[in-house]
Amino acid sequence: MKIRCLIIDDEPIARDVLREHISKLDDFEIAGEHENALEALS
Repeated sequence: MKIRCLIIDDEPIARDVLREHISKLDDFEIAGEHENALEALS
């Protein structure tokens, strides 16, 4: 079973780096990406 995670950061480059690193991990799945917490919760 994979761990689903959200990437939340206001910097697009930081989100790109996080996405790249997380995508290399077999146990993790990216459920979504958002610029801030309010956007993620809506």
